[in-house]
Amino acid sequence: MTTELKSLSPLPVRALGSIGIVAAYLVLVLAPLALAWASAPDGGGIAAEIGSAAAFAGYAMLLAQFTLTGRFRVIGARIGIDVVLRLHQLLARALTVLLVLHPFLYGLPRIVADPLAYLAGVVRMFTTPAFASGVAAWILLLALMILAVYRGRIGLRYEVWRASHAFLAVLVATGGLHHALTVGGLSGAPGVRMAWVVLAALAGLTLLHTYLFRPLALGRHPWRISDVRSVGPGRWVLGVEPDGGGALDFRAGQFVWLKVGDHPFTLRENPFSIVSAPGAPRVEFLIREAGDFTGAVGRLRRGQRAWLDGPPRRLHARSGG
Repeated sequence: MTTELKSLSPLPVRALGSIGIVAAYLVLVLAPLALAWASAPDGGGIAAEIGSAAAFAGYAMLLAQFTLTGRFRVIGARIGIDVVLRLHQLLARALTVLLVLHPFLYGLPRIVADPLAYLAGVVRMFTTPAFASGVAAWILLLALMILAVYRGRIGLRYEVWRASHAFLAVLVATGGLHHALTVGGLSGAPGVRMAWVVLAALAGLTLLHTYLFRPLALGRHPWRISDVRSVGPGRWVLGVEPDGGGALDFRAGQFVWLKVGDHPFTLRENPFSIVSAPGAPRVEFLIREAGDFTGAVGRLRRGQRAWLDGPPRRLHARSGG
């Protein structure tokens, strides 16, 4: 769907930036668990500690996913948006495994000694009213991942999937937060509760940034489709130019999200890298038909409104020669 994404900064700079981002991510993910263990060193046995560790790490990773994919230039410019998207997919699978398995880990030692008692304990956990929000989040997380992995086979349109993906993610995060704050145990420690609130607040602010503030900013810089031409079987060059004209500041290979629609709040957007040369009067993308949007590129019309989100170094038109 895109050409190869190129480096946006020298390797040493990107490497140092990547290390800093990885370190910040680890702090966010491990902070609640570290605070829990510091407040209650005795977690109630090895099985309970493993179950709690899986729950804490998995839920912290889920909240961090919002920030990781929040279109922040400080992240995209350091490690590359293509890497961010791949990490999002891999980490989503990892956190799903942790959160789905964690209810089954608490009574694990009994599974051999007394399997019926183990199963009864699991059933009791899933049917206890006090755990209802956690159970709901657990079920919704499974639905979220199934839709993400099998969207193509299900035939779900990209825009519908993206809206449902964001909505389900918010429901999972909300249910998980309620469960973490009300279940007691290690999550009941004041420091741990504060960590959950801070991580949830960061996730909420990221949603506002992605779905409100970024589109509002894009609305001040509209673009229009200037060229759509076939360059081979299933391959198209799509050109866009700013409404106001002028020279463009960008570099070939820089990554952008391309939106096509009457307003910048549209969910119809896809990631592409720029193939046109710097200083060209328009931005061009080489697109291979591979999905809902890319398969319909040939039906786009000249003059149709478009919006460009990115690249990590600001893309804009400048007047003068």
